[in-house]
Amino acid sequence: MSDTAETVEKFADEFFAQQAITADRLGVNLSPEKMAEAYRLKAIIGAALDDAELPVAIRKYARNCQDQFRSDIGQNEYLFATARGTGGMYGDYQGKLCIPHRHHLKIDPSMAYVGAQLTGDCVSWAKRTARDHARCFDIDAKGANYEYVKRSATADLYSMRGHTGAGASPSRIAAAATKIGILLEGPVTAPDGKVWDFSDYRKYYRWGMDYGRTGLPKWIFDLNRDKGPKQVAVVKTEAELLTALWNGCGVSVGSMIGVSKTGGKDGVAFLSSLSGSWAHDMAILGFDDRKKYHRSTLIIWDQSWGNWQSRALVQAWPSDYGPQPEGAFVLTLADTMKAVRGGECHALSDSVGFRARRQATLGAEGRI
Repeated sequence: MSDTAETVEKFADEFFAQQAITADRLGVNLSPEKMAEAYRLKAIIGAALDDAELPVAIRKYARNCQDQFRSDIGQNEYLFATARGTGGMYGDYQGKLCIPHRHHLKIDPSMAYVGAQLTGDCVSWAKRTARDHARCFDIDAKGANYEYVKRSATADLYSMRGHTGAGASPSRIAAAATKIGILLEGPVTAPDGKVWDFSDYRKYYRWGMDYGRTGLPKWIFDLNRDKGPKQVAVVKTEAELLTALWNGCGVSVGSMIGVSKTGGKDGVAFLSSLSGSWAHDMAILGFDDRKKYHRSTLIIWDQSWGNWQSRALVQAWPSDYGPQPEGAFVLTLADTMKAVRGGECHALSDSVGFRARRQATLGAEGRI
């Protein structure tokens, strides 16, 4: 066997070993050969993986957007045009610069968009970003009477994937985000007195992995079940995407697109191009429809690999886009829509946060 064949076989074994979701759904244990055939025939739907080293021939089996199976994995019933809180928000975004993520960076400059995933939990990172993005917009732009407190954790979202393998269904996690509330990054005390510390992702991410079949213990969800986004809408068109962003929705998309870490597309230093194929979920933060830098509308993305971009790409970030979120990059609208139409794009809205508390110290009152 050649070195290349051995490498492919190794990755194939690792890939299929992680597909516990199949056994969960079908109640059987499939061999790699039978599972490959089931993927090819679209009889089952795989978990999204983001291991860029997997050969395309293997990664293409990680299908996460087959319409006929979404009902099995928790797709919401809301299309953008009918979702309460999103359907009536068409506005005059034409020709505008839309950078609503600045509200998140303003409220939480030390933690907003910071960090890198340690396992195949890109979906929970993207949905966490969308969840926090939406509530920060409501607080800072809409003046909602809530306090921010701190960033939310990813473990609650990742634990809702329905299996203990890597990866997750974007539809399933987006729908879960509207039901489980918000788990903040901080310590919480269980009814038996045990402290669960969700302060540090590097320590708590394993709980999200280990509880993948059942979700975190119910008492954790009960802490803040009434908080968080209440609506999720499926985004399918350019107008829906731009409208959702213009109105401060948290948007994320799971797809198979890959992106170059270097800029320079069409001579624009900060503009990235599509490159390769990832099974990956990423957040979309804003857009630039002014046609100032490019003839096309530009879309601002963010992903969960930390500072993955080239130094030159970071240095070329436009000053009028505000501070660059860690992991952020820019694609044309046309390249973005290849992900939206070919994957699963969701907008989270109607966020409900933590009620503002009154402080009695020194006679001062207000939000803290």
